[in-house]
Amino acid sequence: MSNRNTFPCPNCNRIFSTQRSLKLHLPSCRRNLLSAKECHSQIEYHPLRSIHHTSNLDDCSQCDPSVSDDDDSEMDDFFPAESYLCSDDYDNAHQFLNEYEQSQGQQSTAASKLQIKLNNLINSHKAPIKLYDDIVDLFNEYIGCKNFDRFSKLKSRKSFIKANDSVYNVTHLRPKYRNVVLTDATEVTVPVFDAKSMILDLVTNPLTMNDSNIAAGYDVFTGNVDDSFPDNQCYGEVHTGDEWIKAKNLYCTNTDEIENDMPIALIVFADKSHTDLHGTLSVTPLIFTLTCFNRSARNNTDFWRPLAYIPNLSLGKNKADKRETKDKVQDEHRCLSVALDSIKEIHRKGGFYAVVMGRVVKIKVWIHFFIGDTEGNNKVLGHYPGNKKQVCRPYRDCHCNYDDLTNPNPSCVYTTIAEMREAKRVKRDNVKEGLALLKSMSRYDIKNALTGKDLPLSDIERGPWGMTPPELMHTSGQGIIKYIFESLSIQIGSGRDRDEIDKQHIRMYMIIKRQSERDCGAMRNGIIDGTKCQAEERKGNLFSLMCIAHTVDGSVKLQKALGYPSQSRWKKFVEFLKLYLSMELWFHDCNQKEEVHNSRDMIAKVLRMLQDLFPREEGTNGWCIPKMHVMTKFMEYMIRYVSAMNFFGAQGESSHKFFVKAPGLKTQRRAKEFAAQIAEQYYQVMVTHFALRAIQQQEEGNNELPNETVNQTEALTECFTGKYCLVVTNAILQGMRD
Repeated sequence: MSNRNTFPCPNCNRIFSTQRSLKLHLPSCRRNLLSAKECHSQIEYHPLRSIHHTSNLDDCSQCDPSVSDDDDSEMDDFFPAESYLCSDDYDNAHQFLNEYEQSQGQQSTAASKLQIKLNNLINSHKAPIKLYDDIVDLFNEYIGCKNFDRFSKLKSRKSFIKANDSVYNVTHLRPKYRNVVLTDATEVTVPVFDAKSMILDLVTNPLTMNDSNIAAGYDVFTGNVDDSFPDNQCYGEVHTGDEWIKAKNLYCTNTDEIENDMPIALIVFADKSHTDLHGTLSVTPLIFTLTCFNRSARNNTDFWRPLAYIPNLSLGKNKADKRETKDKVQDEHRCLSVALDSIKEIHRKGGFYAVVMGRVVKIKVWIHFFIGDTEGNNKVLGHYPGNKKQVCRPYRDCHCNYDDLTNPNPSCVYTTIAEMREAKRVKRDNVKEGLALLKSMSRYDIKNALTGKDLPLSDIERGPWGMTPPELMHTSGQGIIKYIFESLSIQIGSGRDRDEIDKQHIRMYMIIKRQSERDCGAMRNGIIDGTKCQAEERKGNLFSLMCIAHTVDGSVKLQKALGYPSQSRWKKFVEFLKLYLSMELWFHDCNQKEEVHNSRDMIAKVLRMLQDLFPREEGTNGWCIPKMHVMTKFMEYMIRYVSAMNFFGAQGESSHKFFVKAPGLKTQRRAKEFAAQIAEQYYQVMVTHFALRAIQQQEEGNNELPNETVNQTEALTECFTGKYCLVVTNAILQGMRD
């Protein structure tokens, strides 16, 4: 074979007879791939290097300029520049023109115009790109329906919602707008939902009230706990806690076999949320779920319902508001009292009857516990903030003073509701002495909405002060772990050692992210820098630090940066990282009851190591902070309300997207009307969900209504949904016969 008719590969020297075969071979040339892999193996991980860069093998030529030049020169011999020039042959121009006109004709059909306009509409509204496919699927399903009517016109949104409102008779779900007079004689509007209607919407919904969503080992109709069930030997679901039987026996009798009291205990979550940058458009949603649902169900927003939306009471005031703090707290309690009125009404009437899962029961309602952050719980209880030395009782539920906050194993004396009643009695007799007593208790002189008459609470001894358990997201993620990294930042400094640790973090992050877990830290900043970092990300960064400490390079650099004088202190540091992360997981786990009762000493050991290894800088309160004191109380509240996952704030925080963020985008974004408009938008969401549930049940029963214009010869089938009145008399029947 002559050299003129052969074409060797520039990489592997393989001989080809035609240029085409060489072109097909070059992209898959094995030697070329091997050289690219060797080139990429020398590149270090970088968080900004995308998958497109790593998969583009041609970029490896940048590693060696000489290779790039040789390849270009050799390839030019086989593929001259002239081969890439356009031909001057215009003989096929008319064929191209005909194909173009034909394609334009295809795009001028009604379906094509609809899709073009739909795509443009979605782009103009900044909607997700998947919405296009969802709408197209919905239209295709509608067009292919057997009772499709091309002459039917779709209604506008307002007309459609109004029609569903009357057809499905869901007006009882609509919020009522209550005007509340504040301490400065101004009025605010609080949208309030009826608690009875919200509870009925949960317990009569077959999608929520079924056996798969009920806690295992729990009798949903009586509230009884099966002690022989293995899971009930652990502190797992809410009914396994020590407070459950006390509260159930307090409100439910079940002495009559005919009339059955069904316990419905509420878990109430309250936390302020905003939809703009500066917090002007903010509300405090008061939402609840039921304790009878299992943990996986309560993690779903479909199992939560709103009680009220408390508006932004500091609008237009902020730092310019010179009123006393107790007046500001009193304003929130006035709104909170209005939000809880419907629960009080249920308790005053002794419950209400309902048909639940085919059984007639009398529902008894009470609030089992509250979930919120430290600031929110302090306001709900009317307690002073605990971050100042002058506060007599820094933490809301006990008598411990400022110096007791660092004690890793304190003996707390818990406050009771009788103490608050005594302080109010003393104030009635002597105002000065009463105010002094309230100050010694670190309580504001307010009319507390949670201690009002007829509000059913699970703990009648300690009252609401024993019903606000701490939760890990704010206590640890936004507290303890944040202070750990601040201490490490001071110990390590900002020199080369810190840069080396950050590089180790990037390397570890690139390795860890290959697995399915997603709570393993972030790389917005360095591992020690706590800014621009959320609570769960800090926990992931602490896990990444523990992994780095177990590598050869990481342990050497960390020991050098921390300057530990002995190997024993380094081992103590590594042991603490493992113990602390394990303790957090243990708090959220389902643990044996005996193990929880015996855990105080181990928790105290971890907290002592924490204070020893991570001293805080001067000018702070050190570890004399309420969040350190809170860590000692998790065991107590796990005994009362079981696993800390049951009062974890992440589910409530996540529900803000459904109850506040999404409805807030559909409002006019006016601060004065923001709470009312959010409530109205959420009501419309509930109406749509109710209607969707109705048509799904209708389709499952094959009870679709035929269109008269399409199926005129078929038998007419009517399906009635909602509230109707049927009157049958002899006169009417006779008139129908005539």
